[in-house]
Amino acid sequence: MKNKSLILVVDEHGQNATYIANFLENKGYKTLEANSGKDGVKIAKEKKPNLIIADLSLYDIEVFEFAKALSEIKILFMGKNHISEAKIANIKNSIGIIPKPVDIEKILEILKEEKI
Repeated sequence: MKNKSLILVVDEHGQNATYIANFLENKGYKTLEANSGKDGVKIAKEKKPNLIIADLSLYDIEVFEFAKALSEIKILFMGKNHISEAKIANIKNSIGIIPKPVDIEKILEILKEEKI
């Protein structure tokens, strides 16, 4: 059965975004990709995804600014935890952080937990 949820994957390393997006599409999700934070904001505002999976280390926008710009959309951050989990927990639309390299099965667990 196809899932109707739309997920935007934002990572400045396009191959990472494509890897995650392809995996999710194979699991029935619809996906979009962005290779920069600013493009991610633009796409998210236009397409209104159910979830954004975004790298913590976006080169063109600070993570808190990114989250604030998209405050109505849930965000799962990924990457090395150079920002404390407590600070990420204070971002109201954050549903957590997963480390890189990404455990793709962990993403599925989180999607199920969040009913996405």
